[in-house]
Amino acid sequence: MKKQLEILSSSSKELKSLSTLTTLSLLMALNIVMSQTLSIKIGSEFSIGLGFLAIAAAAYFYGPIAGGITAALCDLIKALFFPFGPFFPGWTLSAFIGGFIYGMFFYKKEVKLYHCILAKVLIAVIVNILLNALWIHLTYGSPYWPLLSARIIKNVITIPIEIGILYGFIKFVLAPIKRNVPNLNKTVKL
Repeated sequence: MKKQLEILSSSSKELKSLSTLTTLSLLMALNIVMSQTLSIKIGSEFSIGLGFLAIAAAAYFYGPIAGGITAALCDLIKALFFPFGPFFPGWTLSAFIGGFIYGMFFYKKEVKLYHCILAKVLIAVIVNILLNALWIHLTYGSPYWPLLSARIIKNVITIPIEIGILYGFIKFVLAPIKRNVPNLNKTVKL
């Protein structure tokens, strides 16, 4: 428990750095662009958006607080500029929880495949299946149990693909950046 509190404290301190805020802003822009333009189609029913990679990067570099806030702000910006149905704060909470979970598994760690598996499975169960089915039920009045079933099927199909994409992205893109950019986590206090 002490280690988790240290991670949360360190992540909140990251937000005092101008370079951190600048990088998080760029990752937010990347998330919004990728969410609106890049997706992988799986048959006619499913697609995987790649915006989650920018949120995972924010959480990897700056921790669970920064990852959660970045994801929540991205959700609010997308709701404002690219609305898809009525605004409901539950979606923003779901976004925050997803970014937070990435940070708890990736921040200040050498990320292994099992970290990616655990993070994606937790996000799928807590956020994508349970919470998002509840938000759809509350927003649109759709029956909860059929929504839950459909979301379970979708996530069982997409999770393995997302895990592979996420692990490759961290191992071959983010980890080399972190190793080769010496001032990435240098603090410039505001």
